[in-house]
Amino acid sequence: MAEVKWIGSTSTDPTTASNWSTGGLPTASDSMVFDGSAQANCQFNGTFPNTVHDIKIASDWNTDYQITTGGASVINVGGFLSIAIENIINASHSLTFNFTGSASVPAFVGDGGSTTSAFVNMSLNSGSVFTSETSRANTIYNFDATSTTMVDGVYPQLKGTGIIKTKKIYSDASRTAFNTYGSVDMWTIITDLKFESEKYDIYDYEKVFLFEGGFTALGENFKFGHTTAKFKTYRSSGTGSVVFPVTGELNSAAFGNDTTKVFNTQYHKVVIEANDNTANYWLVSDGKVLECNELVINDGGRFYANMAGNNSVVIRCTRRPTVIGDWNFRQVTEGIYESIGGTNVLPVTHGGTGLTTVVPGAILYGDGQGNLVVLSPGGNGTTLTISGGVPVWS
Repeated sequence: MAEVKWIGSTSTDPTTASNWSTGGLPTASDSMVFDGSAQANCQFNGTFPNTVHDIKIASDWNTDYQITTGGASVINVGGFLSIAIENIINASHSLTFNFTGSASVPAFVGDGGSTTSAFVNMSLNSGSVFTSETSRANTIYNFDATSTTMVDGVYPQLKGTGIIKTKKIYSDASRTAFNTYGSVDMWTIITDLKFESEKYDIYDYEKVFLFEGGFTALGENFKFGHTTAKFKTYRSSGTGSVVFPVTGELNSAAFGNDTTKVFNTQYHKVVIEANDNTANYWLVSDGKVLECNELVINDGGRFYANMAGNNSVVIRCTRRPTVIGDWNFRQVTEGIYESIGGTNVLPVTHGGTGLTTVVPGAILYGDGQGNLVVLSPGGNGTTLTISGGVPVWS
């Protein structure tokens, strides 16, 4: 496999063959390399003509230069992205890395066995490859339908329909760390990615996933095994409440499977971090249940249910919650907490109806994990039939 290095001897245009070390554009059998050979910025603009095997941003990159955008840009990557230096990607427009093949960064679990590979390898112990939060927000890693594990480090927007494996991973069977960064920091999730764990082990307790920018969408499983899930709210002003993901929370079809209307969560440790804007807070929807082993609301964190007149939210937590920030729950009994002022109603996900009252003579029918739907009694002589997959009176 050839390494085709960015030189930039002619211009900043990566589609100009003479700007690369081989005199030709990198192809599907080549590594696109950014290292100390650079003599200028590399400015992408549009879709790069060729899929490349992988991209390497090396530690000896000339920091006088950057990878920039002149317009919305796409780079198709058949293998992996390797990052070894900070403050290089300066995306002032949309910049998408489409991972079109299989994840190919080898990954290992604590017992030395191999596991699902990763798409992105980072050797940074601190900092980020992005020059600013704007650049990070403009960048997308699209994993498509392929499953991947996640090396610790800073990520932009994430896109795809596959599975992110929530496991502690190492670079070899001897438990050598990829880096010492300490968490997977994700800007936001913009499509139906699923998060799933498997074969829980003691090493997973060290793994942390930080969600910094909320969710545009989530797949039907949001499960974290023994790892820790941390949450911050949107990085924008005045957004107010942000829907917190718990089992059965479809969030107006943004979460879960739109056909079966199912959204499943599983948490070990949940941490609510201070928000970037004090107007923001996490809100658990009426009648939902959060189950976890440990809940921590740090200073500046805000975690609420709606107030009086609504179905109560219930928290089932093995350990006593640590609340330094703010919440509106009270202890009912050991390990059970309920939002203040609401009515305790058991949701469908826990064997109930999700309802506080039913019209006399009504018929109830299912709607996935949503509340049972009430079909009011029909008139004398009407017939119960099916229309559009649900019962109606005819």
